[in-house]
Amino acid sequence: MDEPLRVFISYDRSDGHEAACIKACLEAEGFTCFLAHEDLEVSSVWRERIWEELTGCDCFVGLISEASNASVWCQQETAVALCRLPPERFVLVKLGAADPQGFAARYQAIPVGRLLPALDSCPFVRENRINAMIGRLKEANTYSQARERGRQLVGLIPTLTREQVARLLRVSLQNDQVWNEEYGIGPRVRELYAAYEEQHGEDAARALRWTPHPSDSPG
Repeated sequence: MDEPLRVFISYDRSDGHEAACIKACLEAEGFTCFLAHEDLEVSSVWRERIWEELTGCDCFVGLISEASNASVWCQQETAVALCRLPPERFVLVKLGAADPQGFAARYQAIPVGRLLPALDSCPFVRENRINAMIGRLKEANTYSQARERGRQLVGLIPTLTREQVARLLRVSLQNDQVWNEEYGIGPRVRELYAAYEEQHGEDAARALRWTPHPSDSPG
């Protein structure tokens, strides 16, 4: 799965600034986010869009505040997410003194600083988030683009699975903008290649250049 994981952020309009900051932070980490908004006079077209995003998201982030607890829309969005997502992909963020209400009360709302670690604690989220990062790196067309797209991966390299390491090396070897980048991802993948070659042998390392991952094949 190379598409960014889709996160539905449920919030009251009065918490719009916090919601926008969370969206920006998550998208910087490789997610794509949809901000639902509280509006009792919402049009039928907007309702359909909210429903589409809510029933198609990979993760749900609900911002808990006095205002969101009083919002019919926020409560309905939370109820739908509770019914369709596993608990590890349902996260509530505490903005003030308010606690989750209704069926969501069995979940503890966490401080915003713990949001990314909470999402990453789910193996599905972590694996697919990393795969999406590698997929974006594959499409880098310049050194600066490779450096920017590889920024998050540099810190994650020690945690990659064996399959993810092999795929990252394939992508890097087959894209000169990544392999020859000098200040970020480039040096790290060259070090990784040397370690891979030492562990698996020269032939296995060279084969990475010519053996695409299924996700990297055309069509």
